[in-house]
Amino acid sequence: PYGDSSTTVAYGQFSRLSSQWLGVEEAHQVDKKLMGGTKKIIDPSFETKSARKELNAIKNIDLKRYNEVCTFLFDYWLSIRNVAPLVKRGGYVCYVVGNRTVKNVKIPLDRITAEFFVQNGYEHIGTFERIIPNKRMPHKNSPSNIIGELSATMTGEHIVILRKL
Repeated sequence: PYGDSSTTVAYGQFSRLSSQWLGVEEAHQVDKKLMGGTKKIIDPSFETKSARKELNAIKNIDLKRYNEVCTFLFDYWLSIRNVAPLVKRGGYVCYVVGNRTVKNVKIPLDRITAEFFVQNGYEHIGTFERIIPNKRMPHKNSPSNIIGELSATMTGEHIVILRKL
């Protein structure tokens, strides 16, 4: 999980044709069905202590993007709540995540992942960073669309390792 697909990698656009060939129903709706793809009322029990400062910073800059990020994180939280009970006691989960940047604010998805699993009865064993040596995407882009205003893209990912208590 790297973030809401509509503002990052165009998963729906990339996979639409092959999904149609494979007979996937509603292949044109992929982006809406992925995490963060559909706006919803967020359950108040959802809380992200690990990213409170970052989320507040985004909220102060752009309320629409804040709501999109929160929608993704809420869906992510729900998915972890679904996965967590399926692992046997003493079993491990390893999530590979990217800490993306929204409105020049880095979202610590590695810390958020660990927190969500800890809330579900896991212990955080460790997080390891892996540098992506051969990226197909540029190392910098202009998310603001202002000429000369560049921001670094993801050059690494984090491997979060947790064990069920």
